[in-house]
Amino acid sequence: MCYGHVASYPCGWSSYTEAQMYHLKIALKGGGPETNGGYSYEHLKEILLASNATKSNLAIEWFTPTVIGQSLQGTDGELIPVSLPAPTQECMDYRNTLDDVCSPTEAVRLGDPRGVCQDDPEVSFSPTKVQC
Repeated sequence: MCYGHVASYPCGWSSYTEAQMYHLKIALKGGGPETNGGYSYEHLKEILLASNATKSNLAIEWFTPTVIGQSLQGTDGELIPVSLPAPTQECMDYRNTLDDVCSPTEAVRLGDPRGVCQDDPEVSFSPTKVQC
């Protein structure tokens, strides 16, 4: 299968991107150094700013509002929100714990498909190209 790359939060942060991409059949995977394929906050900022500077496509997990996100409004690098399934009580009940998100075992990190809904606060992605 062919996957694009998504830059997501590091282990220990409230991030469900790996499970969301998998269970929602979105062909993106993390490639960062963290167990969950995520990046540190500093690396995420560098990736976002570099993508904007080079006008490169990027899929990134980002929270709003932030100074960086606001500074990109009206530019080619403006973040475009992507809506995932709405958070429900059932989704929250089945959502992975922070320990699960950082597990060395992929099946544990992916968790139950009923736990993959929209994050709070709002998370945004920007467009990406899929390369094989």
